[in-house]
Amino acid sequence: MSEKEIMKADLNTKKRFVLVLCCLCILGVIFLIMVNYFSVRAHIGSSAAKVEYFIYVFKMLVIFLFSGFLFFVGALIKKSVLIIRYKQYPIPGEKLLRDTVVVKDRAAINRARLFIGLAVIIFFFSIVFTWICWNFTRMIPSVL
Repeated sequence: MSEKEIMKADLNTKKRFVLVLCCLCILGVIFLIMVNYFSVRAHIGSSAAKVEYFIYVFKMLVIFLFSGFLFFVGALIKKSVLIIRYKQYPIPGEKLLRDTVVVKDRAAINRARLFIGLAVIIFFFSIVFTWICWNFTRMIPSVL
């Protein structure tokens, strides 16, 4: 049985990942506090203002989710192109969060193609999700 090549994890990358995760959580909490603050202010006005506020917040959430999906799809395709170019996963010199077995040649290319297929599926589902949500917001005032 042959010895498998393993790329070691990078401690600084782990620390940076935890820091970014904490910052994203803090931004999420700030967003929720802002939504709650403006929601309380929206209760003071008429019901039409409340509906308009709900539509505004919902549209902002949809745009935020769509942009997040686009960023993820772009990163996945970029990673796939690099895997195909180097014929190795993980890419040489890549900073990893955990120790990872190196996959080379045909198996790495197949994995990159799988990533590209996944990126295309996520892209189309995000477009459909955004379209459905946007049409939902146009339908709300006519229901009320």
